[in-house]
Amino acid sequence: MKGMEKLGTNTSYRIDSVMMRLIIIGIMWIIAFFKSDWKRWQDYHATILFIIAADFYVSLITYNYTLWDLSSELGGHLLNDTLLAVLFFPPVILLYFTYYPKHKGIFRKVLYLMLWVLLFTGIEIAEYYLDNINYDNNWGIMESLFLNIALFIALTVHPARPFFAYFLFLLYVILLITICQIPVSGFK
Repeated sequence: MKGMEKLGTNTSYRIDSVMMRLIIIGIMWIIAFFKSDWKRWQDYHATILFIIAADFYVSLITYNYTLWDLSSELGGHLLNDTLLAVLFFPPVILLYFTYYPKHKGIFRKVLYLMLWVLLFTGIEIAEYYLDNINYDNNWGIMESLFLNIALFIALTVHPARPFFAYFLFLLYVILLITICQIPVSGFK
């Protein structure tokens, strides 16, 4: 992001990326433990697996054409991204659906979705300024904002209409490959 120094470039401010991610994951699990509707966790099990699989698939198609890099002292991007998906998404999804305004109007639903999008984007901005995430190939925070919108729309739709969520994800992948000009010849 132009005009602002990344805090992580100054070692006196550097927060270890692994530690920061573990703190965020720990906070989400603690909140989920006390505030989620654990009686209904099985209702969202398929959605948790869908989001983890979607994240993994995006990591695979961008493996040779990195858009963002979560590398840390723990290991490379793919390992870090997989650990985040497996450890971070389950409590997030449980919390998201526990408080989702199912019986409210469309305005409340959109507002709720956007609050989660802003939370995810805010975490990413903090990670960026602490030098815990790097962007490549013209990817930036605005692209991540749109990714988060797509993520939460698919997440919201999946429990009631999973095939429509798969269609939205496929559409997103096609747009991602097209807009970011990801070379499909490099897929493994």
